[in-house]
Amino acid sequence: MTKKSRLKRIAGTVHLYLGLASGVVVFVIAITGCCWVFQEEILHLTEGERTILKEDRAFISPGKAKELAQEVFPDRHIHGTVYGHETDALEVIFYQAEPEFYQSVFLNPYNGAFMGVKDHRSGFFGFVLDGHLNLWLPKAIGSQITAYATMLFVVMLVTGIILWWPKNKKTRKQRFKFDWRSTTKWRRKNFDLHSVTGFYVAVFALVLAFSGLIMAFDWIYFVTYKSWGGDKAPQFIIPDNTALTDLNESKDAIRPIDKLLPLLALKHPDYKSFEVHYPASDSSSIYVEVSYQKGVYYSSDYLFYDQNTLEEIETPGIYGEYKNATLADKVIRMNYDIHVGAIGGIFGKILAFIISLVTASLPVTGFLLWWGRRYKKRSKRDVYRPEMSPDNQKAKTVLGLSIKQFFTIIFLLVSGTSVSAADLKGSIIDEKGNGVPGATIRLLNTDYGAAADVRGNFVLVGIPEGSYTLELSAVGFETQQNQIKVNNNKLIALNFILKEEVATLSEVVIRGKSESQELSELPLQVASIDLKKLQVESAGIVSILDRSSGVRVRQSGGLGSDINVQLNGLTGRAVRQYYDGIPLELLGGSVQLNNLPVNSVDRIDIYKGVMPIDIGTDALAGGINVVPKKAFSSYLDASYEIASFNTHIATFSGVKVFDNGVHVGLSGFFNYSDNNYEMNVRNLIPEQSREEEITVERFHNAHQSSQLQVQLGLKDKNWADELTLYTGFNQRTDEIQHGIRVASIPAGEAASSNRSLFQSVRYKKSFLNDALRIDYFGNLNFTFTNIDDSTTNLYNWRGEINPNISLNGGSEILSNPSLREGENLSTTHRLTVTYPFSYHHTLKLSNFYAHQKIEGEDPIGIRITEDNIDPNTVPSLLNKNILGLSYESTWLNEKISTLVYGKFYYYDNQSIQFNQRRGLTVFESTVSGNDYGYGAGFKYNLTPDLFLRASYERAIRIPDEFEIFGNFVTIAPNFNLEPEQSNNLNIGGYYKLNFDAYRMVSIDLSWFLRDQSNLVRLQAGRNENDPSFFINEDEVDAKGVELTIKAKPHRNLLLDANLTYQDIVIAGDKNATNTNGVGNPVPNIPTFFFNFSTRYSFNTPWKSGHRITVFGYYAFVKEFSLILEGGTTNSDNAIPQQQQLDAGLTYALTNTPWSFSGQVNNLTDNEVFDNFRIPKPGRNLHFKIRYLLH
Repeated sequence: MTKKSRLKRIAGTVHLYLGLASGVVVFVIAITGCCWVFQEEILHLTEGERTILKEDRAFISPGKAKELAQEVFPDRHIHGTVYGHETDALEVIFYQAEPEFYQSVFLNPYNGAFMGVKDHRSGFFGFVLDGHLNLWLPKAIGSQITAYATMLFVVMLVTGIILWWPKNKKTRKQRFKFDWRSTTKWRRKNFDLHSVTGFYVAVFALVLAFSGLIMAFDWIYFVTYKSWGGDKAPQFIIPDNTALTDLNESKDAIRPIDKLLPLLALKHPDYKSFEVHYPASDSSSIYVEVSYQKGVYYSSDYLFYDQNTLEEIETPGIYGEYKNATLADKVIRMNYDIHVGAIGGIFGKILAFIISLVTASLPVTGFLLWWGRRYKKRSKRDVYRPEMSPDNQKAKTVLGLSIKQFFTIIFLLVSGTSVSAADLKGSIIDEKGNGVPGATIRLLNTDYGAAADVRGNFVLVGIPEGSYTLELSAVGFETQQNQIKVNNNKLIALNFILKEEVATLSEVVIRGKSESQELSELPLQVASIDLKKLQVESAGIVSILDRSSGVRVRQSGGLGSDINVQLNGLTGRAVRQYYDGIPLELLGGSVQLNNLPVNSVDRIDIYKGVMPIDIGTDALAGGINVVPKKAFSSYLDASYEIASFNTHIATFSGVKVFDNGVHVGLSGFFNYSDNNYEMNVRNLIPEQSREEEITVERFHNAHQSSQLQVQLGLKDKNWADELTLYTGFNQRTDEIQHGIRVASIPAGEAASSNRSLFQSVRYKKSFLNDALRIDYFGNLNFTFTNIDDSTTNLYNWRGEINPNISLNGGSEILSNPSLREGENLSTTHRLTVTYPFSYHHTLKLSNFYAHQKIEGEDPIGIRITEDNIDPNTVPSLLNKNILGLSYESTWLNEKISTLVYGKFYYYDNQSIQFNQRRGLTVFESTVSGNDYGYGAGFKYNLTPDLFLRASYERAIRIPDEFEIFGNFVTIAPNFNLEPEQSNNLNIGGYYKLNFDAYRMVSIDLSWFLRDQSNLVRLQAGRNENDPSFFINEDEVDAKGVELTIKAKPHRNLLLDANLTYQDIVIAGDKNATNTNGVGNPVPNIPTFFFNFSTRYSFNTPWKSGHRITVFGYYAFVKEFSLILEGGTTNSDNAIPQQQQLDAGLTYALTNTPWSFSGQVNNLTDNEVFDNFRIPKPGRNLHFKIRYLLH
């Protein structure tokens, strides 16, 4: 081996292992750096500049600016004040390292009027910066990981250049360009993407990485400076005063720092801004940063003045006037501007953006390159398989038979089928050669049938001799029938190709069935919304749900706010929300329906009143199950949406499925919105004891949430049909503007945050040739929560703090101040066993178990005064187990479908218990109980396009942890709560009329009845010292009707309308405390609402393959009351009639991965309201771009 070959081999080994060790970290650093490059330009576009009108008077002094800003954050340290030109707002910067606090207060430079606050560590770019510097980990840990990963990346760049270096002149030409043809395989393309692009960016990436190391390591910083010939202290040094004069002894009424601005303007007339920094002590000097170009820092002048005499002082450090800087000084001062590309202006930033983006791709292409070669080598080694040797073949026999043959015979004997029979196996593919998962195979007029697996393969076992009609069907494909003849003791192998059903290709389907054929035949009232065609639109899950019959989703203030789902008249916790069959509240609190991206979801199933045992847990009124995308094939899906109110929504998901069944995936999302839309409010003027009606912007209502998830799995193994492991992190922070209603006094500082780490596993396996199937899902979740409601500041709706009046209670939302930090552990497990003992009859057993442990601390919260105990520190435990058994069957050649099931509920709860009057006995209490539920469904197909169905359930809902444990702040525990009960009945019918292959009309009509008892509600305390608690009280009757009509008068036009009428009344009061309400409608629930949507698609005349879809949505809600009938009705306790119109279009480049969407919500800018008369946003704009690659 030559020295050159040996060098390349060593370089290759180092490059590989360092890449595997640091690849994920390098990807995060590079992609966040890519996002950070244009942060100033993007913020300028989305937030604008804070400007004022020029006045003919001087700016307020630095001393006055400090005094005014300190009123906003009285306990925080002021870093400095930035003065711009005549029309620029004055910015006072607050900064402290531990605990980190970095915010700015903006003032009018002429009169000092408050103009707003900006948090530099919040929002999208705060999130990006935290990831870039600390990987969203604690600073002490994350900063070290990023620093050393960057060092490894520098080594990888060097070894990468060594590996890239061509052996001869012929190969040299290939290393400089992409030489791709139509026959070029993806492995070659991936290699070129890694090596060619890697070479072109290597030098620039090395510069960016090394500039990052200079900031990360002090020793690299020092060595770099000295290597360029530096002879000063390579630090930022603020010199001490030189004069002996004491400011406190001066009789001058004007402080010297307040005389500084005229001197600076005279000396530096071409300034962009002055940043004046206040002395840290009596001996420290004043330092001023004079900037000449926005966003560029190296050329700024740093000036130091004696705080008593304003005499200019020289600094021994490198940061002084730029004209006096040496070459070494300039290199160090330029380092940050080089790192972000600002050194080259806009072209430098574009270059830095491209370099960072390509750098982020290198770990991905490198991993795929390594994995592809690893798999290729392994495949070659596996040509001879030892397990097929004669010795091993003999070892795998029982009584002379193979293991497979042995168990097949046992199965046939047990099932009573004659051994003198045949097996039928094969595959079902589409016209592109892809397997059709879930396709149904059955022999007509027999009990033999099966469903294809994820690759389209199927097996039918023990078919008696004879001739049969074999029927193949799948959603979206034409049904096929084939004649086959079965001979005894023969294995029949057949392969089929299904053709797509043309009539359904252009529809956005809202179906009364789920993805599989089995669910579509269940006699339950279920509607499934297929999101595949809606994912290009700028619509969230909440708005999509709100267009469905019988569903209303109410929010408390924009993206990420609290939501309340109403389904067939029931609301709140009675309607369960699930993610892939697991209750959302058990998966942490960061991900909810209102911040989950549409692009990550395959469909939404809405179960009304009755739920199958493998989805439902203890839902009282049905539930909403969000079904995520599943990895049947490789894909990449990324989108970015920008909208009004500084809203940004970014999503990405990608899965690579390898030929050996292994699949890896990465997905995530980021949401941010200021939610600062305008609304009409009553604003309290305390000094005058009156309220004024004004129009304001919400000023403390921002939301930010994100998630990152990694998955690794495999399919079609002997020991697993599917095994997928998930791990990830999600988080959210919310500013809280008000409580459940909009009051005349807003909240200006209350906030909450939530961070979760989760791990999940999904395992599926079929036994006995698909006769027995098991499906297991397990989840472990660690959640950290924080509530901050501890200010005495009194805000008004203009965002101003009242300097004369404070909040007496010291809190804005809660009745007592709180700084609660919680640590929650939850684990959930669901196991479902399905046994289809014939094609028409299936038994299913499902068990769901959940455990929660909730604890925390609140340093300023309430104490149980007898023992001075913080109740948060005592762990609260909740366990529940729900066991279900169901029997599904079809009769009379599938004209009749039936379902019966039963459920057994068990729960036990343990926590601290104390009497409602504070200061009495404290003890731990454990309460357990059990209950049962049952249900049935019936469906009769009169014709293939006309059916009737009915379903009933005795439903149970176990009170959740919040209702049982309270929050130890305003709500006390109540261990005597009983489960809620409801008798749910649904009756309906469906008819579809097809005029031809493209035109049709369908009608879906249903009637529902709900008889509910033991409903849980919040009971207020007897006085301000008595906490509230939940009790069982109300009995409610609900009935209503739903109608959905769909029409397709033209192949490109789809019309959809639905209406709901519901009558929900209070039928009784268990505790007889509110009998006046009996017989009256339940408040805050609409009685009538209507939705209409239309979509029209057409190919563009100017470009073949481009397609435009124009769509519109109209919603109407009839006026309803927020209070019981008999009370005084006014504009505060009634929601008026509402109408909202949304419109938009999508532009899809059909033969490319790109699509674009624009949408205007509330087009007519009507005043519309949400839960408890909370105003919804007025007219708002959305734009979305999506990249989808299969």
